[in-house]
Amino acid sequence: MQKAFGSEIDIAVDALWRLTEETATEFGRALDAREILWLEAPLPPEELELHRALSAAIETPIALGESYRTRYELAPFFRAGVIQWLQPDLGRVGITESLQLAAEARLRSICAVPHVSIALGPQIAAALHFAAAVPECPLVEFNPKVLEMANRLLAEPITVRGAAYELPRGPGLGVEVDEAKLWQLADFGPR
Repeated sequence: MQKAFGSEIDIAVDALWRLTEETATEFGRALDAREILWLEAPLPPEELELHRALSAAIETPIALGESYRTRYELAPFFRAGVIQWLQPDLGRVGITESLQLAAEARLRSICAVPHVSIALGPQIAAALHFAAAVPECPLVEFNPKVLEMANRLLAEPITVRGAAYELPRGPGLGVEVDEAKLWQLADFGPR
């Protein structure tokens, strides 16, 4: 796949917790041959031992974090050496706990990359500010459709220039929700 896009991009794979004990290693080894940046959310989030076995069996780094809420939930995964990329979801974890998780990752020389899935503007803005504040954060996930939807509900859009987000610079998280658009989209009628 990288041949199609060139060496300037890294490709990460999100398994969305769909792999099983029977399929994970074979899938991971297929990724090993492709020099994938990471395998995200490969197994059910509560399955520490399955993650440990997969991590030992493949070379592709494992990315975890989006489905957990606290550093206490992730502590066994850190101790087991399963996490090679930490992906806190700021919409679930919050800014303060995400910074605590990043500090834990820093102690273990693990990069922290905020998870951005079907987020709205404030969550994406929080992820961007997190990335700017955490030295071990080399990138932020990007999904053009998610950004497009998030921007539909913002007074001023979050912008991307070249291959980089621009950090919102307004007060707080730097973005403002356009409440009229939100009510219209929610089909609750005018407020």
